[in-house]
Amino acid sequence: MYRSIEKYGWESHIFEVIEECFVELLEEREIFWIKEYNSFIFGLNCNEGGIGIKNIGHTDEAKKKMSEAAKGRVVSDETKKKMSESHKGITFSEETKKKISESNKGKIISDETKQKLSAAQTNKKYTMEAKNKMSESAKKRKRSKVSEETKLKISESHKNKKVSEKTKLKMKKAALERHKKYRKKKGIKNK
Repeated sequence: MYRSIEKYGWESHIFEVIEECFVELLEEREIFWIKEYNSFIFGLNCNEGGIGIKNIGHTDEAKKKMSEAAKGRVVSDETKKKMSESHKGITFSEETKKKISESNKGKIISDETKQKLSAAQTNKKYTMEAKNKMSESAKKRKRSKVSEETKLKISESHKNKKVSEKTKLKMKKAALERHKKYRKKKGIKNK
């Protein structure tokens, strides 16, 4: 439909409700109306209806072609913004969150993917508004108590760890910034 609108324009298309029905009857009525208007052959329907988009499967060959076509595709900043806006405000039910969590359990992420994820987050700049939202969100999260055993394991894992001079400098700089912010928040003049 999108390509048809692109080619012929909105004015060449008619969008109207032809029937209202219960959700349980949608597939049955879709089949009826596609047959009634013969829109599978002379219209924009890609199938005879009734199977819903969730039941349409792509062959492995088709999936590979789609994957290859998408590689290297550059998305404009405007498109990225639209995509971002379209996902804002979406909330998942607890059931959906649980399903997502279960599907991700046991997934092994390759070192290459880990590096890509890390690179994407490195030097990322957040607005103050975004930082405040993240801070408020973190405050609401329930934090579990760390057992003494876990504390000991963490401590042991950090022993004999070599930290580069560059990293030490970054850590020192970050600590100074935190200290400055703390003093400012408390109304203490910085030296």
